[in-house]
Amino acid sequence: MLSRKFNIIILLLCVLFVSAIKSSSNLVSSPNANPTILNLIVDSNKTNSYSSECGSSFEDSCNNIVDAVNYFHEYNSKPENYNSTLVLKLADGTYSGKVNYIQSGLGLHITISTYTSNSNDVIIDGSDLIHYLIDFDSKGQNPPSSKTFLKVSNVAFVNFFSLNYHILYSDTYGKMETQYIFDTCKFLNSTNLGFTGFGESKEVNSISFENSIFENVTFREYSFFGKKYTTSFTFTKFNSVSFDDSFIVEEIDSKKKLIGCSFNQVSFGTKTQKLYFIDAKDISIESSTFNQIIGPKSSTPASLLKISNNVNITLIMLNTFNNFDGVLAESNNSMISFSSNTFSNSNNKPIIKSLNSNVMYDSNTFKYSGNSNDDQLIDCTGSSISFTSNNDGSEIFEKNPICKDCFISIGSKTVCSKKTTTTSSTSSSVTTSTSSSITTTGETTYTSTTGDDDHPNGSVDGKSVSYQLLVIILIIISLLNIKIH
Repeated sequence: MLSRKFNIIILLLCVLFVSAIKSSSNLVSSPNANPTILNLIVDSNKTNSYSSECGSSFEDSCNNIVDAVNYFHEYNSKPENYNSTLVLKLADGTYSGKVNYIQSGLGLHITISTYTSNSNDVIIDGSDLIHYLIDFDSKGQNPPSSKTFLKVSNVAFVNFFSLNYHILYSDTYGKMETQYIFDTCKFLNSTNLGFTGFGESKEVNSISFENSIFENVTFREYSFFGKKYTTSFTFTKFNSVSFDDSFIVEEIDSKKKLIGCSFNQVSFGTKTQKLYFIDAKDISIESSTFNQIIGPKSSTPASLLKISNNVNITLIMLNTFNNFDGVLAESNNSMISFSSNTFSNSNNKPIIKSLNSNVMYDSNTFKYSGNSNDDQLIDCTGSSISFTSNNDGSEIFEKNPICKDCFISIGSKTVCSKKTTTTSSTSSSVTTSTSSSITTTGETTYTSTTGDDDHPNGSVDGKSVSYQLLVIILIIISLLNIKIH
């Protein structure tokens, strides 16, 4: 009789164990872990009638981006569709910024591209803009826990003139990850482009421009502004552009990258004294070309690169600087490394201006065609400047440098030796930070799932499993009581 009871108890234990495993599996495969993808077609040329749902086909397309995003919010609010991805396909045509904008996008994954593959005829016109085009502002409230992702591809942005409204404004009050990508986009015929981001950390918040073009554009103050953000330009062209103020101005803890970019026919306004103004502690410029940099209309020469505010180390390598009209680099309390660049200049203005900094030139080529024997190409105060490893043409810097408490060396030759210590911060290596990444396949965006507030890191609900384990424990206790009696 006792043996029969043991067999029954063992069978019950097996059934409860299998049930617990099955319950765990069902929880892991919930809709939150496998969000759906909603593809919506938008056509600005149509005036379709609908209550809310639109965009499922070309014939039933949404009339504008606002309608499409509103329907997506309704779709995404259903439990089975929660945390879905929105894919907007824009038909060829011109989209007025007045009715084609995105707001309340925090915590969402959105991709925007052309309905016709690789089309060049999707245009967003900002001439009638009355609000930010992309406005992701939590307005001081706690944003969603999920990451915000927006990617725009093959879209042209034209006629942005408003001084009050930007193309992108994002402020999460430092409480979430955000990633914004403009891929193969064009920014044309505009006098006030604005991209602003306030984030949690430069490691998890980013704005990227990839394979894009800025042409016939005037940049004003704070055109690219990031606080605790990484702003990167990769294989992006700047043609016939002017700067009425700084190209990039940043606040604390920001990172900036220029990789494979080109600047052609760049001019300055009357008050701008620099092409690239950095207030960050992390900046790199690699494999880029600067052609025909024209100085400002004022008498003060432009500064092609101005690195300031205690930058630990700036890496500038494999670039070409041609026919710039002004100071090559102006540094203040920073450490800068120029490696394997080519420089050319034809005026008699100072090329290097350094204040309380360490500046290193390694394996660069200098082509200078100034005619005056009195040219003072270095203006150095409280700094250390060194030329090492066969800097071709670096001998030009021996001529009459302005040397105030400085140490300047060209190879083994000392040009100035009045400085014994440096006041800038030092660093022995360049640290490369890793930004958050997203893998894309076609028009579908996939991200790793780390769980939500109720199931962090993909964990299952412990209440259901714990209940079944409690039953198992009670059965074991009963079994022990049987054995005792």
